[in-house]
Amino acid sequence: MSFEETGKLLGADGMNMGTYTATTKPDGSLEGIGEGVFATLEGEFVTWRAIGVGHFVEAGAVHYSGALSYSTTSTKLAKLNSIAAMFEFDVDVAGKTRSKVYDTSAKAAHA
Repeated sequence: MSFEETGKLLGADGMNMGTYTATTKPDGSLEGIGEGVFATLEGEFVTWRAIGVGHFVEAGAVHYSGALSYSTTSTKLAKLNSIAAMFEFDVDVAGKTRSKVYDTSAKAAHA
């Protein structure tokens, strides 16, 4: 699936665009990979790659969770080059998406 959504990344407003491909596992759960780009309103870009797992929820909607890796030359978003992030990504039956991203670097320092 391909998607576009507005959102924030490190406090910067922008547009997240990507493609995510999933396959079904023997137990009916999903595994997938994806890649895309987040473009800020100021014209800065960060590319991302994702790997994750998912499952079907009510009425054919899908919930994914997994890990993200980023790459950017933007000084404002440079922190993303050195972290792995966790994500949750939901797709409803109409194709509307919602995502949340969590910085794991702070948690790893306290493990």
